[in-house]
Amino acid sequence: MMEQTRFFNEAVETLAPDRLLDLQWERLQERLDYLGRHSPFYQRKFAQTDLKPSEIKDLDDFRQRVPFTVKDEIKAVREADRDGFGGLLCVPRDRIVHLVRTGGTTGLPTMYAVTENDLRTMGELTARLWYQIGARPGHTVPIGTFGSWNAFALAVLEGLRTAGLTRYHFSMPAPGEEVFPLEVLPQWLEVHGLYLSPRPLLNVTVKYGLRLKEMLPHLEYMLM
Repeated sequence: MMEQTRFFNEAVETLAPDRLLDLQWERLQERLDYLGRHSPFYQRKFAQTDLKPSEIKDLDDFRQRVPFTVKDEIKAVREADRDGFGGLLCVPRDRIVHLVRTGGTTGLPTMYAVTENDLRTMGELTARLWYQIGARPGHTVPIGTFGSWNAFALAVLEGLRTAGLTRYHFSMPAPGEEVFPLEVLPQWLEVHGLYLSPRPLLNVTVKYGLRLKEMLPHLEYMLM
């Protein structure tokens, strides 16, 4: 097992507040410029508000001048342009390695494209999260949620891989469900994989997690 450390990426996670603000501003400038050159949605939005990204002076100026983006705007572009990404896709399609979507509870799901670089970023960010709750290489994380159809689920799974943790998928979904119904749970828990680690963690939905906690008192950490 690797040496125990408090941070996954200590150099970044311990940045001084002033340096962190400087870095946020640098990244924001890069993002505004990138969107202005590559995103049809933001090209239109900047033009409508007569905003040039290069004119933004600092974070306070950004907060005051850059308008909010709401989901109805993305939906309108998607329907008007027949663009499944709502004008947000900024890379050639041959760079897309994964597609994720929203749940579609208020209409058609919103699609988002993920590149290899996105996966690396997502893995880095959620690996830090796993480290913050005590996960380390050599630990086993039972996975009770289904798949990677949404961005958060994909990020969590990628974070496990990046952090060097063992993933144990102990449940499969019934059609249309994220996990098996709770009344089916006991017969699926007749497995020993949950105890393969001296300190297993858990990645499940809230209701599922509470039920598991009743049945598996040896679980010390839970992410819900």
